[in-house]
Amino acid sequence: IGVADLNLRTQSADPAPATAEDQGLADVERDLIIKALRSHSGNVSTAAKALGISRDTLRYRMEKHALQRRHYL
Repeated sequence: IGVADLNLRTQSADPAPATAEDQGLADVERDLIIKALRSHSGNVSTAAKALGISRDTLRYRMEKHALQRRHYL
């Protein structure tokens, strides 16, 4: 009996890539943050308020998406 006879699937060591839906959500989040920062001239506090999230949450999300406040002043 060989491996082919057992009809086993091989597993890849690489993690599964993000689905298109996951990537889409990240893009939407990033776009909303950029729009809010532009609308509020880079003011993180007012942009966060407009998005309905805390300032700390917005700063975390900005870091996640590699967004810097100075680009939206």
